[in-house]
Amino acid sequence: MKLRERIRHLQVHPLKLATDWVSALVAAAMLWQHALAYGLVVAALPSMLVSLALFWRADASAFVRTALGRYMLRNNTPAMEGVRFCGLLVLWTGAWLGWWWLLWAGLAVHVGGWLAGMRPVRRKAAA
Repeated sequence: MKLRERIRHLQVHPLKLATDWVSALVAAAMLWQHALAYGLVVAALPSMLVSLALFWRADASAFVRTALGRYMLRNNTPAMEGVRFCGLLVLWTGAWLGWWWLLWAGLAVHVGGWLAGMRPVRRKAAA
């Protein structure tokens, strides 16, 4: 398996997904308390460590064959990763400023980035 494929497949692993979500929310809670250094460490370090561990130890090919895995491989483009990351930045900014509405807006953008590929595909009728 090529390096690029392996990295994409590891994005599907349930441990990686859970780590990303939990660390993002814990980082938001820390930023809400204005613990900037801890928030930044929690935002980045767990995901990096889990990614490295999975890269060297896990076989993600089983997860690629699941419905979530197929969805991720089809829709996890660099553009959508950018949308989700921008949503996290907005969420964390809202947490830092203590603005609930901005926090929720960032969460909506982030979740929207995950769900964007679930919209029905319109197919043209055969002529």
